[in-house]
Amino acid sequence: MGAQSLLGKLRDLFIRRTAVRDVRENPMLKEAVARAAEIFAETPLADLIDERRRKELARVLYLELSEICNASQPKAVCRDKLVRWMLRFAPLQVVMIPPPPEEDASGLRELPGITGELRPRLNDLLEHDADFRSGLGGQPADADAAWSAVQRSYWEAYWFLEAFNATRIALGDTKSESDWYRPFMHAACVNQEHLYRRELNLPPAFEEDVAQVVVTAFSIYTDVVISGTDDPDSEWNDYYAGLGVPPLERLQPVSTN
Repeated sequence: MGAQSLLGKLRDLFIRRTAVRDVRENPMLKEAVARAAEIFAETPLADLIDERRRKELARVLYLELSEICNASQPKAVCRDKLVRWMLRFAPLQVVMIPPPPEEDASGLRELPGITGELRPRLNDLLEHDADFRSGLGGQPADADAAWSAVQRSYWEAYWFLEAFNATRIALGDTKSESDWYRPFMHAACVNQEHLYRRELNLPPAFEEDVAQVVVTAFSIYTDVVISGTDDPDSEWNDYYAGLGVPPLERLQPVSTN
């Protein structure tokens, strides 16, 4: 199915009869719905989920976008939803990232605290982490089923997260010189990788003498975003600098390989 026909079909899923009036009366909602449809078309979800699941997710996402666009404080509502989905996305993202030398499409592996070492340990994570298993719908039958479940869950979370991020941008909750979305994703992934490494008895992804304070600092990023500050990245960087640890670009990663 071509991207345009898929896009039109997905828009139809969003905009059923009960929603047509809302969309017409709220230009922001119309824009958010259209962008969400475009994001879906950019993912491999059409090949990973069936029509029933697609309709189910589209309905849920439409309702959440409608809640944002009709709220008295849409920026705050959008942030809350973005944070919730970031915290669902990060546990999957750190498992999706491959170890070197395979290319990392996310671009996160080049950042401090993200190693790519977790994907080969997928079976160990399934064994040790009940929340991870639950997020995939239980214990997959075999390794192939586990990897398929990770990919499906990842792209579903990515769709929702990117839709809320697009809505955030449309709402003007941005800073042109230091936007906080990508740093927030980095921080959430660092925190999640640290939790997984601890469960698997792997060493921290930072030098031992700074590992705990650095991971604690990254975990604070979520609280900074939730606080509603206009510029989460600048506020977090001020906090981080005050801890007296090396600048991010000078942190040396630790690998178990």
